[in-house]
Amino acid sequence: MSDFGEVLSGSQYRAKIWVYNSNGSLIVPDVTPTITFIDPLRNTIVDDVSMTNDELGIYVYNYST
Repeated sequence: MSDFGEVLSGSQYRAKIWVYNSNGSLIVPDVTPTITFIDPLRNTIVDDVSMTNDELGIYVYNYST
């Protein structure tokens, strides 16, 4: 997943991903998905943080700016 957008200061960023197998069924991946945020100057804001399991095969991450 890759996103090139902006989040204003004081706003909430939310990411949600679904992990499927080759048959189209939601699965628990071998490794928990992680997320990294980099600002426009290439400074790392959040580095390799695990996403939260919401349901089978669904992972979420919330970040307040």
